[in-house]
Amino acid sequence: MLAISFILGIAIGSFLNVCILRIPKEQAITFTRSQCPNCLTTLQPLDLIPLFSYLLLAGKCRYCKKPIAFRYFLVELITGLIFVIGAANFEIMQNPLNAIVFIAFSCVMIIVFFIDIDHCIIPDRFSIGLIVAGLLLSFTGFYPLNSEKLYIGLIENNYLFFANSLLAVIIAGAIFFVIFWASNKYYAKQGIEAFGFGDVKLAAGIAAFLGWKLAVFMLFFSFFIGALISLPFMMINKKKLKDAMPFAPAICISAIVTFLVGEHIVLWYWQLYS
Repeated sequence: MLAISFILGIAIGSFLNVCILRIPKEQAITFTRSQCPNCLTTLQPLDLIPLFSYLLLAGKCRYCKKPIAFRYFLVELITGLIFVIGAANFEIMQNPLNAIVFIAFSCVMIIVFFIDIDHCIIPDRFSIGLIVAGLLLSFTGFYPLNSEKLYIGLIENNYLFFANSLLAVIIAGAIFFVIFWASNKYYAKQGIEAFGFGDVKLAAGIAAFLGWKLAVFMLFFSFFIGALISLPFMMINKKKLKDAMPFAPAICISAIVTFLVGEHIVLWYWQLYS
């Protein structure tokens, strides 16, 4: 099952590469043949085997011999691993819906991660879509995912699942909106957009899946991840504090980690200081 999950994952990863490349350009992501970005030659099936084509072609286009971005290989590999982790962690044979939701959620995070790195934008179809999907998911009865102990009080009152999801959206959106407003007001005179409103909507969408307790953890953890990402660039003088850096990648990493182990970290922290 894990092998099948990995194979399916790298195939989906190939599609995620298409989304990352075409969605910001408002191009169709289906029914359009893939092309080499350099020579624009239409790629054949042999050129599109996930992972293996990149290795077999030594990272170069078969037609123009120019290098193929390593990112294509990386996205496919990460997606394959996400499928394996989701299948194993959520016991896909016993809880298929939980595993599917985690995998679909993580795929959205991967797309947003790389689009924000390339274009410093977060398409509304993902952030608003997450809010709607998370709120609808709260009516199903198996929400929140992987956090039974943290939200044990909701199990006997299913109608509270929606309230928990909605409260998380409000809290996450409010916290990030205050940061958005304060940071942009501070940097406005310098002509710097310190924090994008897309981050506010993305945080709210992720929170809809996590519930308010895990959403708060995710928000604080995202700033920790953001520091880990940005400090190396600042240390080698490639970036300064006033330079714009996309923050969605940190939010996406934090969201996936929170989905997997957030409950354990929060409960450990409470026990440590209780």
